[in-house]
Amino acid sequence: WYLVHDAGISIDYMNMTPGPKTHTWEQTLAEVEQYLCDKDYRRKENKKIVSYYIDERYNNINNSKVIADCIIERIELKTGNASQ
Repeated sequence: WYLVHDAGISIDYMNMTPGPKTHTWEQTLAEVEQYLCDKDYRRKENKKIVSYYIDERYNNINNSKVIADCIIERIELKTGNASQ
């Protein structure tokens, strides 16, 4: 209902977003169980979809540090406390 009546999404949500799409609690639990048994479950599919939106150079183990450093830098510039 949400996707059809309210979301205003201009992409094919079902095919262009990563991860399983479930409609019932039972389906959700089954997907979680499948993932817990096989960490590579859907990895290839998800990686392909994510790479469509996010450049691989920025989607890595350091992405949280990059974001935190950027925030700190902007705060320091705004307050005039930038380190030399």
